[in-house]
Amino acid sequence: MSLSSNFPTSKPSLNLDFANVGALDPRITFTRSSSATYTNSLGLIATAATNVARFDYDPVTLAARGLLIEESRTNLVTYSAQFDNAAWVAQAVTVTANTGVAPDGTTTADKIAADNTSSPHALYNASALTLTAAVHTWSIFVKAAGNNFANLTAVSPNGGARYAIAVDLTNGTVTQTAPSGTPTNTSSFVSNYGNGMDIVTGK
Repeated sequence: MSLSSNFPTSKPSLNLDFANVGALDPRITFTRSSSATYTNSLGLIATAATNVARFDYDPVTLAARGLLIEESRTNLVTYSAQFDNAAWVAQAVTVTANTGVAPDGTTTADKIAADNTSSPHALYNASALTLTAAVHTWSIFVKAAGNNFANLTAVSPNGGARYAIAVDLTNGTVTQTAPSGTPTNTSSFVSNYGNGMDIVTGK
């Protein structure tokens, strides 16, 4: 018995399989006016230079997710990766800088440890933010290190709006939300980033 097929031998003139190819067809023009981050094939946060396309990967499974296209975003928080900076006020907590592995694979993650007093424990950024009438999203990478729970709160500069999120770091779940004042369109969720690390996002 013999088998034969009549499958065409021609190939497509334009291949847009971004997930599997991991490169742009040279006939495609791509521009971006600034550098930007993405998750690379090792599951680490990496930075692409201006006008360089980003091919994103799942941080847990490392599966290719294809070409990353998203709207422009600006980080409004000063020293957002340096909790030992003077911009942050520590209240009954101790910050130890560069003691753990950060999402980009470097040893730049800070540890926040509460003391044994009965005082409220907090770490907050005292810098004033200039906000416009728009939807704002805030997110943070967190990992259990002696404490299984974290409370994350975003407060408007005038104190009129507040949105608090309680997170179970062991199970990677939001256990409670507490909006007060006049926040609108509030939502929150936790995403697994692998190696015991989560991304907590509020909007």
